[in-house]
Amino acid sequence: MVQILFTQLIDNACRYGSRNGNQNVEIKSYERDEEIIFEISDNGIGIDSAFNEVVFNMFRRLHGQDDFGGGIGAGLTIAQKIIDHHKGRVWIKSKLGEGTTVLFSLPKAAHNA
Repeated sequence: MVQILFTQLIDNACRYGSRNGNQNVEIKSYERDEEIIFEISDNGIGIDSAFNEVVFNMFRRLHGQDDFGGGIGAGLTIAQKIIDHHKGRVWIKSKLGEGTTVLFSLPKAAHNA
């Protein structure tokens, strides 16, 4: 499931990344307290902060169904379900027109199990 999670989030970062030929996707991780935090960032279209929670709703797309390579609006919902299953949490930081970072945590205990 974690492989599906990373595949989905990296695919989103590539799909919604910069369209000017200078696409940048970064993946980071670090430890904090009893969890490992992962960040997947792009320099793409970004998300208006009014939609930071809505993007995790099933079948909720902020663009037309055929825009940005298509899709049905299930990717971030599936990612959230996988993270929830592993007792983690997920959130985004984004600025419209400047890119998005999807952050998620997984407990260290789950990582070591």
